[in-house]
Amino acid sequence: VTNSGCSGMCSKWGVENLDEAVIKKQPDAVFIEFAINDAHLYRYVPTDICRSNLENMIERILEHNPSCDIILMTMNPPIKKHLTLRPC
Repeated sequence: VTNSGCSGMCSKWGVENLDEAVIKKQPDAVFIEFAINDAHLYRYVPTDICRSNLENMIERILEHNPSCDIILMTMNPPIKKHLTLRPC
C-alpha cells in the first residue's frame, strides 16, 4: 500500500502528478478522492472540469494496466456556503 496523495490538493494536481505518483508504481488498485477539495471555494474546480480530470486519470491508469481496480471516493459532501455556491 502506497499513499501517493497530498493533503489539500485538487484533481488538477492529480492529473499533473499521476505519472510519477501513481502510474510509475504500477498499482493493481487505485483509490481516487479529490471531490471535497474540488468543491472547496478556495480551489473551486467546476464540476465539468472535476469530471474531466477524473476521467483523464482513470483513462491513463487503465492504459497502463487495463485490469487495475479504480475506486472513486467521496469523503464528505460540501456544507454551508460551499454547498450553496457549488452544489454537488
